[in-house]
Amino acid sequence: MKQPPIGIRNNNPLNIKYSASNSWQGQKGENGGFAVFTSQEYCFRAAKRILSKYFKRGLNTLQEIIAVWSPDGEKIVKNYIKYVSDHSHVAPNEVLFLENTETMTTVLYWMAKFECGGYPIDINRVIRGYKMR
Repeated sequence: MKQPPIGIRNNNPLNIKYSASNSWQGQKGENGGFAVFTSQEYCFRAAKRILSKYFKRGLNTLQEIIAVWSPDGEKIVKNYIKYVSDHSHVAPNEVLFLENTETMTTVLYWMAKFECGGYPIDINRVIRGYKMR
């Protein structure tokens, strides 16, 4: 039986990189250079905080967010943006708002799906994590 992707094994379907300087709530370690969380909800909580920093820097479109989130080369980034845009129905250059929970959780859901190769993600975990304080 095929093993789930590392993002699922780490409760980190967005593949947030591990950094000793980040002590994310719910983070319990590191595996393969990525943070390991006690539950997926904590991954999505951390993602909201990361996005908050992006927004403060003026990065508030899918195109800008994903280019920074996944700087793995132009072809992968273009495919990533197209995948999330097509599935979320958010245009690549549409201005996003952190307070728009429905749109942002949809975007994060499809980002997680892309990051984990289409592996099943529970949208309710995305929503719960995004709403955590």
